[in-house]
Amino acid sequence: MKPGTIVQHYKNKRNYKIISNAKHTETREDMIIYQAQYDDPELGKRPWFVRPKKMFEETVEYEGKNIPRFKIIQEPKKPEATEKKSQGLRTATQENSYKKQ
Repeated sequence: MKPGTIVQHYKNKRNYKIISNAKHTETREDMIIYQAQYDDPELGKRPWFVRPKKMFEETVEYEGKNIPRFKIIQEPKKPEATEKKSQGLRTATQENSYKKQ
């Protein structure tokens, strides 16, 4: 799962943001680091969690149906738009530096 993806947990219907993919230090198992998009009275503001990728992406039986544990709500923004924007800034900056010479 890509960082920036917003997912919803099947049971509590709360949203979480994927922060990163990681590896377990001992087993090398793929892990997902994700952040709650809500504050929790016991865990604080927007707490972070980690879960094995296999478990994160598995389906679960809920109310007689097999459904994903986490449903994708929003894909991350495409990096191409950011790249083009930053390339435009670099070009404008370069033009300004040429004008000063």
